[in-house]
Amino acid sequence: MTRYNDVEHQFAGIDFALSTANFDSKVKYHGCLNNVQAVVGFELTFLNRAGNVQDGWFMNDELSTDWYQLVGISATTQDEHALSSV
Repeated sequence: MTRYNDVEHQFAGIDFALSTANFDSKVKYHGCLNNVQAVVGFELTFLNRAGNVQDGWFMNDELSTDWYQLVGISATTQDEHALSSV
């Protein structure tokens, strides 16, 4: 497994790779701590800085994403501000 944090891979839709498969991790915690989501949300389109509609991560065929990793967070708190990346 190789994890990528550089801008080039992030803009290509690659957070990590296993062998030859590229994964984009999607983590949702705002208002979702300790809850299993019945449905997931993907960015289909968005308004860019110029005010034009642009394909989002899920619809953009130019990305190198092969698979999506959907992550839910279970914590000993309900306060998302108490979470740490350490």
